[in-house]
Amino acid sequence: MISIVTVSHGHHSDIEKLVASLAQYLKLSYELILIDNLNSGFDFEGLCHRFNIANFKVIKNISPMSFSVNNNIGVSLCSYDNVVLLNPDICLIDDSLHHYLTQACMEQQGIEDGLFFPALVNLDGSKQINGKAKPDFFDQVVTFFASIFAKKRESPAGDYWYFAAAVIFNKPFFYQLGGFDINFPMYAEDTEICDRCHAVDAPVVLVNNISLQHGLGGDSKSKYIAKAVRSNIYLRYKMYKNKQLSKIHN
Repeated sequence: MISIVTVSHGHHSDIEKLVASLAQYLKLSYELILIDNLNSGFDFEGLCHRFNIANFKVIKNISPMSFSVNNNIGVSLCSYDNVVLLNPDICLIDDSLHHYLTQACMEQQGIEDGLFFPALVNLDGSKQINGKAKPDFFDQVVTFFASIFAKKRESPAGDYWYFAAAVIFNKPFFYQLGGFDINFPMYAEDTEICDRCHAVDAPVVLVNNISLQHGLGGDSKSKYIAKAVRSNIYLRYKMYKNKQLSKIHN
């Protein structure tokens, strides 16, 4: 059995596309946990019934919460150990996720320890670069000034961390790792959890045989520059702490 968690921020059309694609392409047994971050009044229950998804939970927040808090809560509500986190702007485009999860559950007896990130494609079908290099201080400074002037700048590509728009893991490992750090106000949560995963020598893997469409619907850093600055400063602190964790682990 699989638990799927997604958080809605009022983008109801995206959620409808995601749920419709799950109903179309994911044929194994799963539960769907929908978190309405804005308590928008959207009829998530009716949406699940419309697509014949019987096993679902709907959480309506009293007040908006961060990415880390919402997804940690979602994982805590998962009934099963095999967990898939999906952003609302993710959409299944084929049965590759179904085959991966079926193999993991049937042949491996569940998702292995580690963080596993499906390959992402853009709306036009082109490959999305969702893997990034380990961030260094100079690169963060350059990105910060680019954000101030509302210039879009991508971090250098690599395989150290991946967008948490879609991530697969087992619940016991996620708890052992400590979940997403709730002290990030916005941004860098995925960078840090991958860094922490490396610190304990657990795999951080791009799964190329899964393809998911990602709309890149996240807010620009220039829109929330203060939160972006705080997150990047906190990331440097956490990377230092994770380095100490790595020494203890090894």
